[in-house]
Amino acid sequence: MQIVSYIYDNKTKRFLALFLISFIWSYFFQYSITPLIYFDGTDSIVYKQMGLALIQGKLLYIEIFDHKGPFLYFINSIGELLGMSRWGLFLLHVFNYSVVAFIWTEITDCFGKSVKNIYPVFLGIVIYLYLNCGGNLTEDWCMIPISYALYLGVKTSLRTDKQYSTSFSLITLGVFSAVVFFIRANNAATILCTFFYIIYVERNRWVRILLNVSIGFCLLTTPILLYFFIVGGWDYVYNMIYGSIIFNIGYAAKAHEDITLYQSSFFIHYCILAFILLILCLFRKHVTKKLLLYLVASFLFSILVMGKNNYSHYLIILIPLYIPLFQIALENRKHLEYIAALICIMIVMRIPIGTVHSIFVNRNGYEKFYQLTDDVIKRIPQEERINIWNYNTAAIGPSILNRHGIVQCNKIFHLFQTRYSDVLKNERENELINKFPDWIIINEHSNVNKKDSAFIYKYYKKEAEIDFVNHKIKAIFYKKTDA
Repeated sequence: MQIVSYIYDNKTKRFLALFLISFIWSYFFQYSITPLIYFDGTDSIVYKQMGLALIQGKLLYIEIFDHKGPFLYFINSIGELLGMSRWGLFLLHVFNYSVVAFIWTEITDCFGKSVKNIYPVFLGIVIYLYLNCGGNLTEDWCMIPISYALYLGVKTSLRTDKQYSTSFSLITLGVFSAVVFFIRANNAATILCTFFYIIYVERNRWVRILLNVSIGFCLLTTPILLYFFIVGGWDYVYNMIYGSIIFNIGYAAKAHEDITLYQSSFFIHYCILAFILLILCLFRKHVTKKLLLYLVASFLFSILVMGKNNYSHYLIILIPLYIPLFQIALENRKHLEYIAALICIMIVMRIPIGTVHSIFVNRNGYEKFYQLTDDVIKRIPQEERINIWNYNTAAIGPSILNRHGIVQCNKIFHLFQTRYSDVLKNERENELINKFPDWIIINEHSNVNKKDSAFIYKYYKKEAEIDFVNHKIKAIFYKKTDA
């Protein structure tokens, strides 16, 4: 315990220790980015392709489309530039979560400094591993801003009335607000709650708070908007706003409208919120009214902006909010309730945990599959590699291409996106025929509409077929005929 205390008391040593912990858990559990195996998650590989497209000078949202904010693609472009056979993005991810875990220790220290404050941090890591989401998701890259906002909120709740937020902390909050806004805006629930909460607590300074946060927001927003304007003018700015914001409004409204409340994670979130309120009531003497108000508002708003969905990675943004709750329980020394709280939360989440095991067990199968696809790509002339079409193959096509620094020539990654946008639907209608790509990659298990199927049958021949039976993957390469 003395060694742990020695490390914890020194912030530099604490950060280095958290970096090592983050490295280990990312290496063995973050299957979408780890250098240990070559596997790309369905979302992660799209972000990597968008980052690679940015490096190669393609116009995001115009020549290639995904419905997330540009800051996410900037991060992935840095990872692609660093390269090092997946190590670049991996090390960025490790650094990201090292900072997140460090901020969590600062949150627990708000209740009083003690080496035991590391326990809630470890439990936060356990919940993250339990969610089993693979890494490089929008929620992952929003964790530093969310955790920092929570730190400010908790600190504001526990300090005396004569203390105020500094201009630096408020400007930083504004910068982080812009980061989340340009990654995925509806991840910003905790940040917005923190902003309004600080205004409520320090309402005699609300103009200064608003000014400082606005300055921080503009510090990041301005260069991003300038970049898009300089590269492609107002039309490019509009397409970025449409792709990262306007599209998502329709997507959020329609994507899960056929799911009932009980079937969706929305119901699970309400269960979690009810359980948290119970914990707060049990340990009431360790919770100020202001802290209770802040945490409940943050949880409730986070749940509301999620909507009805069944995606477990949405729950990642709630993890920082558990840290002060675990710390409250620890302060009260109710160890049985503390452990029971963790177990109950995990049971309520009911998230499967077999994915990591499945991927690592099939490691050799994935390596063999990609080696065979590499052999096909190597046979494709260099001038034809810029004209390869990925036909709705989920992660397979983009992953095959990304290994060789190739970006798909078609605009849309997933055909489901056309269901939520008439603009994309109209663009996709004749895109395959108009572009007439040299190569097409199809996963046999993906749907191909009749019009495209007839076109492919007429003008293309099957060049290679690579099967990975265990995961129902069959990558088929079609080459344009001379006719």
